[in-house]
Amino acid sequence: MKQKHAQFSQFDLSESIQKGIVDAGFSEPSPIQIEAIPLVLKGRDVVAQAQTGTGKTAAFGLPLMSRLLPASSVQILVITPTRELALQVSEELQSLGKHAQAKAVSVYGGASAREQISALKHGANIVAGTPGRLLDLMSSGRMKIEPSAVVLDEADRMLDMGFIEDIEQIFEFLPDARQTLLFSATLPERVQKLAQKILSEPVRIRTQSTETAARIKQKYFVVSENEKEAALVRLLEFDPPDRAIVFSKTKREADELSVRLTARGIPSRPIHGDLEQNKRERVLSSFRA
Repeated sequence: MKQKHAQFSQFDLSESIQKGIVDAGFSEPSPIQIEAIPLVLKGRDVVAQAQTGTGKTAAFGLPLMSRLLPASSVQILVITPTRELALQVSEELQSLGKHAQAKAVSVYGGASAREQISALKHGANIVAGTPGRLLDLMSSGRMKIEPSAVVLDEADRMLDMGFIEDIEQIFEFLPDARQTLLFSATLPERVQKLAQKILSEPVRIRTQSTETAARIKQKYFVVSENEKEAALVRLLEFDPPDRAIVFSKTKREADELSVRLTARGIPSRPIHGDLEQNKRERVLSSFRA
């Protein structure tokens, strides 16, 4: 199946999921979706190496939700390295699976565990969560789930953040009879060993790392350290973007830059790990709007 001729209608996805694809405005599947969707539909375990921004959530979400039951039990568990990604995954899956009665809940630290448990009890069939909070709820017996499918999203980032041991413990609370999918931009040795431990005869997929860059215009400017802020302001004023993300080296720099940009008439807000979760969510919601 050639990528340029591929259509979502060619996959054996359920009618309700096809409706969600149409509503989302998706046209042609991305390379990782072309490779992964048929394998996931067949129930195979998969190790997929693909960059962030290549459509990984739909690559595992669409086929898994094609057999989603509108029941109160959790059938899909997605483990993510960060709170923001857990929220993003749950929102995207619920949107794509709305005609399949998908109900997703995010589970992460820095927020009320009681509220998350309550949301689970109100009929969630998908959970997206971070390792620390998931392990806490499972080991304490406050969350007992038997998902038929488990996804590790951005496994290499979880390795970098020191979550691999937590993940291994989480799998001790999960049923042996399950489909397991691992998605990662890179596959360091520790992640490969984890895959060998938790997956059963997985199929390996690797998409070209340049597939995202091919759709993105990239430029760089060489400036001295004391000219960076002035250069940034000139770029933002010369060609004002609808939205922009500026990465800084430190949290303090993010705070200070936000203040100075706003003072120059460029509204901005900082976001980093020192902000309380509700403030981070407000910043993200404002940015999306």
